[in-house]
Amino acid sequence: MKRRDVLASVGLAMSTSGCMGLLATKCEPGEDEFATLQDEIDPDRNIDVSVRGVVVKFIDGNMVLHDGTGLAETTAPGWKEFNEDWFQRGDCVKISGLLDGSYSFSTGRLRISTSSEEEIETVGDAKREPPTIPDKPNATFDLDYRPAEKVAVVSHTEGESIPARQLEVRRLHNEEISTYPWYELTEKAPDDEVSVGDSLEFEKTGDLSLMWRYNEYWTKDMDVRWSF
Repeated sequence: MKRRDVLASVGLAMSTSGCMGLLATKCEPGEDEFATLQDEIDPDRNIDVSVRGVVVKFIDGNMVLHDGTGLAETTAPGWKEFNEDWFQRGDCVKISGLLDGSYSFSTGRLRISTSSEEEIETVGDAKREPPTIPDKPNATFDLDYRPAEKVAVVSHTEGESIPARQLEVRRLHNEEISTYPWYELTEKAPDDEVSVGDSLEFEKTGDLSLMWRYNEYWTKDMDVRWSF
């Protein structure tokens, strides 16, 4: 009953499964699948979506869902933050909200925003085990930019080693996004480790960032950004 009491106190909508525990559900995708939404991102507008997925984890107050086709993060209404007192990993949640086009486009990570507690509903406990998303690697990268040559050198200077397939340069230029995996810009193989002392050179123009990619639908910024 604890989660139901907390949910009621903050106004989040509940299913009618009773106090004996949430009903089990396959937690299949909603009307809009995350994989399909990736192809429908418009940086200039938000679109109405109806999604359903299993809770994976909480990151910076947002709730991450997996619907079987991909991953998306969702925001709580009223400037609140999702937490494990409201929902728990493995809960099946249905959400009607807005796909944030600008944010999703610039980060490569779906974000669905909610404005009302009525847009969020618990459907039950998911029968399937949600995937595990590891934390972003604890690693530092430095940038040496040579403007006369329009060349940037990105170097791994401290922290964990990261498989080359999980690092990419993400480029925004003339409202188009391009991605360049680390191994395509160096002699690394996809499964080789990028360790302290490794670096790459990049000669493209535009706004760029170095990203850590968990899978096709999930990226996090490694805090190296620059513009030519």
